[in-house]
This record gives sequence, structure tokens and C-alpha cells, in this order.
Amino acid sequence: MTILGLILSGLGVVMIMLAAVGLIRLPDVYMRSHAAGKAATLGVCCVLLGSALGLGGAGALVRVFVAIIFLFVTIPVGAQLIARAALRNEVLPHPDTRVDVDLKPFLSDPLIQVDPEVRDDSLDS
Repeated sequence: MTILGLILSGLGVVMIMLAAVGLIRLPDVYMRSHAAGKAATLGVCCVLLGSALGLGGAGALVRVFVAIIFLFVTIPVGAQLIARAALRNEVLPHPDTRVDVDLKPFLSDPLIQVDPEVRDDSLDS
């Protein structure tokens, strides 16, 4: 069990490092929140499982599974809310980003007071 715990912990550390590289290298907030949400969640879960297997015992596994459920619920929701806040503040994606949907309906929030000419010019591409 100790060897499996070390392997899982090492895999988790690699995933967390990939998430950190993604936060540094990716060009816009949408890609960064995706990297942080996906890779960091998987990395932290692997580290937690590895530590639980290394410690052994049912109590450690139960606590780790509760923490993993909490992480799987909260981290993706947080990443989605960060992306939604960026979209509502009219942060446009990087020009090289392929966007499958028209962003105009998402930007037409009555709470946002933006000059419509500026908004239309920035989205025509």
C-alpha cells in the first residue's frame, strides 16, 4: 500500500505542477481557470488518496473520501464562477481561442452598462 500511495502522490504532484504551468503559460482567464479547475482537482485528489493509502486505516480513507467529494463539488463550481464573472465583465477570449457560441447574448446583461458600439466592434471577428 505504501508503494501505491507514493505513486499516487507523485502523480498528484505532477498534475499540480501541470496546473501551475497552465496558469502561467495560458493566454486568457478562461483557459487559466480551466487548467486550475481540472488539473489541480485531479492532482489534489491523487495526493490525498496517496497520503491516505500511506497512512493506512479506514479512518484516513473515510476522511479523504469526504474531502475528495468536497473538492469535486467546490473547485469546478469556483472555476465556472470565475469564468462567468470574467464574461460578465466583458473579458474577451484570446484571439486564437475557438469559440463555438456567439458571445453577444451572454454579454447583454442589463446590469452591465457598456457602450453597445464598443461591444459590437470588439466581437466582430
